[in-house]
Amino acid sequence: MLRWKPKVAVVGHSFIRDVKSRFARLAKDDKQAADRHTYARYFNLGDVVDGVEFVVVYRGEEQQRLGALEEARKMRPDICVIQLGANELADPGVQPLQAAFDVLETGRQLREQCGAKVCVFMSCIKRVNGHPYSEWGWWQRQTEFNRAIRDECKVVPGFEFAQVKGFVYDPEGHDLDIIKFLPDGCHPRNSVRGFWKYVRELRNCIMNSKIALAAHVLGRTAERQF
Repeated sequence: MLRWKPKVAVVGHSFIRDVKSRFARLAKDDKQAADRHTYARYFNLGDVVDGVEFVVVYRGEEQQRLGALEEARKMRPDICVIQLGANELADPGVQPLQAAFDVLETGRQLREQCGAKVCVFMSCIKRVNGHPYSEWGWWQRQTEFNRAIRDECKVVPGFEFAQVKGFVYDPEGHDLDIIKFLPDGCHPRNSVRGFWKYVRELRNCIMNSKIALAAHVLGRTAERQF
């Protein structure tokens, strides 16, 4: 029996933009088309999914956001992996629960308007700079945000939560086995091991989404086909 392969969309802000840009450069170097099938191979998922697309959503740019959702609507992904929330939390005018609501609403729109069957929300990760809070203040906001997302995922079918770990501010690049930040304190450093560790986090979300998709939508019979 042929294995069913879901279509995957990775939705997010500048983190996801950077991964897409890096993959596009790799495709150019490899003389490959910069398309969803090539991107799936870079995730080491070429035999598992029917391609991986990137949908970049920027906070506060409503027209761009609507355009991104329209792009996802045409794509009709089965699985969406969502990395959003850090930009909202960096704004003192936005409370963590409101930020969580906005991110969850994006997930609902992806399900209701774009056909996504499972949405996995990656946790908001540590940010060193680019916000007015102390380390403790940021941790509190991040924790409240992540808890709200996680609690909602417990009760909404098709919503999953993924805890992302391993981000450390290491501008000198001493530790190569973690996801390190660039000197801006916001974005992962594109070192070889640091970058690919973040890619592995995304890959794990996709794989777990596929299992969740079987449980929520297709039933246990389909799960055994994966």
